[in-house]
Amino acid sequence: MPKLVYVYGDDNKMLDTLVTSLRNNGYSIEYTNISDELSSTNITADISLICKPVSPSTKITLGGLTMGTQTILGYNLGARRPDKILKAQRVIFLTAVVFCGLMFLAAQLIPHLFARIFTQDPEYIDMTARLIRIYTLGTIPLALQYGIVDGFTGMGMVKIALPLSVFRKVVFFACI
Repeated sequence: MPKLVYVYGDDNKMLDTLVTSLRNNGYSIEYTNISDELSSTNITADISLICKPVSPSTKITLGGLTMGTQTILGYNLGARRPDKILKAQRVIFLTAVVFCGLMFLAAQLIPHLFARIFTQDPEYIDMTARLIRIYTLGTIPLALQYGIVDGFTGMGMVKIALPLSVFRKVVFFACI
């Protein structure tokens, strides 16, 4: 059972940790079941392990970008400068969408390069490339969702941010 870490009372991070833990357990159960059905435990598990790092590489960078701007939004809210908040949000959204767009294009156009980092087996590379294309379909909307949730969090509006964050996780679970 994965160990949950709760640091400094950030409810959104605690929820992310809990959902990630549950999702990872779900993947393990799901891949075990699929592997049993296919009677080929290695190939399914290997492909899942290759696909899994693609999403966090986008989410971690995106989270760093949006969380790093929370202080700017909070400061300008306290200074009663809504013009600066809107300007900052536009820049955050533009940067996040461009970054996620580039990651999405890379995942759609050259997924085999991601797979080759982990394996040289052509069968694994072909299957993994197909799954990476599917797995990364929601990358661009993620940019907007992270910008909105982290923006509200930075301005101390957790009552708005938390339901939006939970909504993203519910949609994710509904898709898998």
